[in-house]
Amino acid sequence: PTTDNISDYYKMTDLFLMLSREESFSMVTLEACYNKVPVLTFHGNGGPNEILNYDERCLVPFLDLEKLVEKIKELASKKELRERIGEDRYNYVVTNFKIQKCATDIR
Repeated sequence: PTTDNISDYYKMTDLFLMLSREESFSMVTLEACYNKVPVLTFHGNGGPNEILNYDERCLVPFLDLEKLVEKIKELASKKELRERIGEDRYNYVVTNFKIQKCATDIR
């Protein structure tokens, strides 16, 4: 159903997979990070890689489904690691993607 608060859905999520190859600036990746949900994506997926600051804990080789499954299993079994990644990505996003910072970077 529609909602006024998408954060409720992210709070129910342990992990977010961003597998799209057409995300030049991935708002859903930002939203997941803002809600402290670890994001997994492929190396070379443009915007999500930049938003994740090329954090190797979040990246798998392009189209390597075996590595993706391994990473999912690892994160599924390690709550502390998911929380640490979520916190790290949250801090990176709120520091680097606030409108006040981004607007001054455009000039």
